[in-house]
Amino acid sequence: MIDKQTVLDICHFRHACKEFDPARKIPAEDFDLILETGRLSPSSFGYEPWQFLVIQDPALRDKLLPVTWGPGSSCPPPATTSPSWSARAACATTANTSAT
Repeated sequence: MIDKQTVLDICHFRHACKEFDPARKIPAEDFDLILETGRLSPSSFGYEPWQFLVIQDPALRDKLLPVTWGPGSSCPPPATTSPSWSARAACATTANTSAT
């Protein structure tokens, strides 16, 4: 069983990665764990309605770049220091549907 202090330490840790090494890959087992913990994260209504779209194709990632946060983005910056992934997805979805 994990102790309380370990849980608090994990929750207090923040790290922003500004650059990614495209040659470095996350092991499938670790990636599955990351997706599962995200899926189980609580929502305001307690339904945990999260759905994640994993895009591995570099060409498709480049095509989506204009509708994601970052340089040249059409999305507004996050309102807090913690990014709202659902807002990012909503922005990307809105931009994608309006472009078609």
